[in-house]
Amino acid sequence: MNIKLKYIISIVSVLAFIGLAVFLENKTSNTKAVRTQVMQASGYGFADVDAIRSLVEKNTNDVQSDSLSKRLFSIEDKITKNPYIERSVVYLQPSGEILVQLWEEIPLARVINDSVNYYLCTSGKNMPVKVGVGASVPMVFGRVNKDNVDGVKSLLASVKGDSFFNKIFVGLRINTFPTKKGSGYCYTVDTRLDGLKVIFGDQRDMTVKMDNFKIIYNYLSEQDRIKEYKSVNLEFVNYIICTKK
Repeated sequence: MNIKLKYIISIVSVLAFIGLAVFLENKTSNTKAVRTQVMQASGYGFADVDAIRSLVEKNTNDVQSDSLSKRLFSIEDKITKNPYIERSVVYLQPSGEILVQLWEEIPLARVINDSVNYYLCTSGKNMPVKVGVGASVPMVFGRVNKDNVDGVKSLLASVKGDSFFNKIFVGLRINTFPTKKGSGYCYTVDTRLDGLKVIFGDQRDMTVKMDNFKIIYNYLSEQDRIKEYKSVNLEFVNYIICTKK
């Protein structure tokens, strides 16, 4: 074999090697590994993480690298529209892997009235009830809207943050009444104490109202008379109204 032929064969071999390397690089770059990472978990499994991973894989396979970033922004927006996802971040890592970070919605309470049934989340959003998945959260009976949602969340936080009330708390009832400025809201708590209802009125002065209830509760408990009463009204901070059954 002469020198010229050896030279040609060497050049062809090098070009073939480069072509194969480019082909394999393009093939690898078009098929990305996808990893999901749950940054905030609800603990109830509302979000289908596997389905989200499959969605990302389906929408990134065979996508050229130069258009991948734009596609990831679109996928991120689509995931965040999932009612069970509070926030998501989707990005390409230096390793070539696509990382999907998820923040699940955290249900605070389940709101039920004659026309709706949904979860009120800590983010303030409403999350639909999912068949086959339940959350151990307080029940709220009545209407929650933009005018009273902060009051509802504040009251629930106060009750949950008090060890005594958290143990006896079953649900919250919202009664609406007209006022000169629009609507007023009266909050009543259902308890485990022989059906006793605790009427708070609005969400103001919650610490004082809860302390007042503990005083009357201890007094009635010492006399074994809790079961005689159907409600304790704490609406007026300066005095307590107890109503017998």
